[in-house]
Amino acid sequence: MKKKLTALLMAAILAFTLSACKDSDSERQQSDANFTENTSSGSQNENSQSQETDAEPENDQTVDSSILGVMSQNTYTNSYFKVGCDFSDDWAFYTPEEMETLYSYIIDVTNDQEVIEMLEDSGYIYDMFAYADNGLVNVNTVIEKISVLYGYSLSESDLAELSMDSTVDGLNSMEGYEVISSEIVTLDFAGGEHSGIKIVTDYSVNGTTYNIYQLLVFLKRDNYVMSVTFSSFIEDITDELAKNFYAFTGDSI
Repeated sequence: MKKKLTALLMAAILAFTLSACKDSDSERQQSDANFTENTSSGSQNENSQSQETDAEPENDQTVDSSILGVMSQNTYTNSYFKVGCDFSDDWAFYTPEEMETLYSYIIDVTNDQEVIEMLEDSGYIYDMFAYADNGLVNVNTVIEKISVLYGYSLSESDLAELSMDSTVDGLNSMEGYEVISSEIVTLDFAGGEHSGIKIVTDYSVNGTTYNIYQLLVFLKRDNYVMSVTFSSFIEDITDELAKNFYAFTGDSI
């Protein structure tokens, strides 16, 4: 039951992180196409060929392992995004191997083929996954690399705006899920002001309906984005959970 519950909750969580680029894909593809057209126009000389070659690595969506966070006992820190969080002893944590299985869990429970295809092609990395109360409350961080050509122009508020509609659509597409409220928020998080999304979803199974409360916070640096998601099946304690994150200015421990 715990594994099933976690898998279902993961499906809802990843809908957030997938959605940040879902609505913007066509715009990003157009930006990339325009760049390619500009660098390849005119005579096909050695200089233009060099420009095209140089553009390819900029679109690589592989997340650099050097920006990942570190877990030490019950403390998570990420020196690249400058955040940290201390968890109490009643929290448990997924190992890196367990986090690698999350994608397969989600694929098992989603009926949205587009989400499945994006999962299989995505460069998302679960950086941290912590849970309490047998998974009924959890916190996770996911890191994504956005195309250099597109990512630098996006603000955190842009990410929230782009995410809203597709997040709701993605959640509603999953069997048993129905979004009942959603809003874009601005909040103080880890020593700074950041944009986020709050969503309340009904999840119905075996004749019983549960409320899922979720808060997503975006942290953006250069062309990398960290999505911090707080989820609870019990009550809306997401704001309290978010307050546990603090500004971290040292090296990861």
